[in-house]
Amino acid sequence: MKKLAKLLGVFLLLLMLTFSLVGCGGGGGGGPTTTTFYRDFDGDGYGNPADTTQATSAPPGYVADNTDCNDNNASINPGATEVCNDSVDNDCDGDIDANDLDCPAPTSLIWDQGNWDEANWG
Repeated sequence: MKKLAKLLGVFLLLLMLTFSLVGCGGGGGGGPTTTTFYRDFDGDGYGNPADTTQATSAPPGYVADNTDCNDNNASINPGATEVCNDSVDNDCDGDIDANDLDCPAPTSLIWDQGNWDEANWG
């Protein structure tokens, strides 16, 4: 029984030491302050809001920005220019093509194989 108590005491001491080193001791012991960083899989400088880590500085592949709407494609991000008529929200503003104010309205309609289609789309 003494051996078990001694092992438990050592375990608890190691556990407390570990928490104090990473700033999780609960007593505000001056441990390092951590920040949330976001995985930037495609390397465009914008991170995935669903893929996070806590660290004192950005680990490789992580950024402080969490506004990427497609972290698998570096050309799709909040800093990108909207490409009209491609059915993609290139600039992550929530609007696609005809609903995006970045895309000019078509200047005319043409009859194409039994359907009216927009002509001269941006």
